[in-house]
Amino acid sequence: MTLEDFSRDIVPIIGLVSIFLIFWQLRITNKWNKYNFTYNILNSGKLYELEYKVINLFKAQGVDIVAIKKIDDLILEKIKTDQDLNNSICEYLGFLENFCIGLKHGAVEKSIAYDAISETVVTQWVRYEKYIDWFNEDHDGIYSELENWAKQWGAKDQSSSYNTSRKPDA
Repeated sequence: MTLEDFSRDIVPIIGLVSIFLIFWQLRITNKWNKYNFTYNILNSGKLYELEYKVINLFKAQGVDIVAIKKIDDLILEKIKTDQDLNNSICEYLGFLENFCIGLKHGAVEKSIAYDAISETVVTQWVRYEKYIDWFNEDHDGIYSELENWAKQWGAKDQSSSYNTSRKPDA
């Protein structure tokens, strides 16, 4: 086999195999980045820090928000009059909204997110739906992805119950 034969017969095959391996590695790297990003967001503690801040502000108002499935008009009025509580709920729901936006655009791995946070998304959307409706009177479309994922993951009904047995769409 001469150098000319090698260049004509073998080099193109090596080139094609190299392109395939590069493509395969890019796919694996993309998946790893998505898994890693999802894990880092969920493991950061920010979600739970925000949740506990809201819980403690409600406790200062004499309200056990964890025991409440859906806020009523009385609690909504407390939120409206307490700027710290209002801001904390906005920040908490905003974190969940940003997470759901990441799901929509594929930056977050859906199966991991479903296992780790679907119950929280559904529960908080049901709990704060009245607040979200009030908030959207001035800010149309805020928390829309939170609502979309809560409905997809939980099929909300009028009694504030939800079904967590559904698996996410792949």
